[in-house]
This record gives sequence, C-alpha cells and structure tokens, in this order.
Amino acid sequence: MVETGVVSVGSGTVTLAQNPGSFGTLNIGTGGAAGTLEATVVTSGSGTARVNFNHTGTVNFAPNLTGSLDVTKLGAGTTVLSGSSTYSGGTVISDGALFLSNLGDNASVLGSGTVNVQAAGTLGGNGTVLGDTTVSGALAPGNSPGAIHFASALTLTSDAVVKMEIASASSFDQILVDGLLNYDGTLQITFLNGFDPTGQSFQLFNAASVAFGSQFAQVTTLYPGSFDTATGAITFIGVPEPGTLTLAGLGVLLTLLHRRKTRA
Repeated sequence: MVETGVVSVGSGTVTLAQNPGSFGTLNIGTGGAAGTLEATVVTSGSGTARVNFNHTGTVNFAPNLTGSLDVTKLGAGTTVLSGSSTYSGGTVISDGALFLSNLGDNASVLGSGTVNVQAAGTLGGNGTVLGDTTVSGALAPGNSPGAIHFASALTLTSDAVVKMEIASASSFDQILVDGLLNYDGTLQITFLNGFDPTGQSFQLFNAASVAFGSQFAQVTTLYPGSFDTATGAITFIGVPEPGTLTLAGLGVLLTLLHRRKTRA
C-alpha cells in the first residue's frame, strides 16, 4: 500500500496466508509514502504471515493485529499503533520509530512475541508490550511524558539509549517492568518547560527484579544527582552547571563533565 491509496474493508478482517504452506505479506509502504488500510483486524491464516511498515512520514495504524503474524518496522518514518493486539509472532524494529498509543496496563500493543529494537530503531509511546524485549537502539517512553509497560523482561544492551522526560514533580516518564530488568547503555534525561528538579526524587523505573550487577554506563542530565539501580529512582541534589553528567554504578554521584577555560 503506497502513496494515497486506500483499501477499505470497513469493520471486517484482513487475513494473510490463509492456507497451510502459503505466505502472505502486508506492506504498509515500500520505502516512501504509505497508503491507508481501513479495517478492524489484520490476522494470519494457517500459513506464514508478516506485516511490514516501510514508509516515510508518520502513519497511524488502528487495526488490531492478531494470530501468529510477525511485524517488522523498516524505513525512516514513524508508525503509531493504536490497536489492542494479541499477535504471537515477533516484532523487529530495524529502522525509524514504532510508537504505542494505548493507555493502560491491559492494552497489548506489540503482542506476546519477542521484541527486538535494533541500533537504528526506536520504540516509544504509551502502551504495553507483552513479550520479552531487547533494546539496542532507542527507548523513548511516554508522550511528553507518559509510561511504557513491559509485561515480561526488558534487556538494555550497551548500545541502548533510554530517553526520558521530566515535566514536574508529578509528571515524568516511567518504564514499568513485570519481569527482569537488565540495565546497560545510556540514560538521557530532559527537563521540560525549564523545570528545576533540585531536591526531588523521581521513580523512573519500577521493575519486579533487576539483573545482578547491571547498571547504566552513563546518565546524561543537566542537574547533578544520584541514580539507584535497585529502586529505579533518581534524586537530584544540586544546582545545574554547564556540561553533561555521567553515572557509572549503583547509587554513585553523577559526575559533572565540563571544560574550564584557562586564562592566558
């Protein structure tokens, strides 16, 4: 489906790979602008089914994804999923961004299969991911701000970049993990509307368990403070200074990195 094309089945269902041994693929775009699918459900039959999102710009995709199909995010565009999906196949985000728009812990957006966010991919938004998730690209929870819920394990690799926003004492991004959380990579924190977090703590992560010894290699933020990997909370303890803060280890202070000019 490309450009301005529209395929409409009303409140009906689109079935891919109906017969045993067959293969069916739904392409939302082929690298450029995508068309529109108007349907309630996209599902798999008895064969092998796949949905590819491969487009530029932003595509809002509302149909529920069900069955055993796989989902792949290709291309530089952003796909926004708003359906409550239960598909059991895997999800691979190899390029661009895949955002969730469902609110609430009971909304399954990415189904129960494994989720793999590769180096050039981004997973973000508000919603629930049922399957085990590995992030080697970017993870951007919320929608200025909000929460993303992982019903299984979440593994952040050394290449992962977690982007979180703090707007106020009661409004900030969160990552909720029902399974094992494995920290690594970089945590980037941005403050919205000039908010000053000095003297306050924020529960950015809430996990059932944390992998022993795991930690972020670096935390970048404007204000000095400390991040506790066991509790998932960050506490800001001082006033901002020019530069970037970095964190290595449990409960240690963020160290300010900045260059000082010397007098001639």
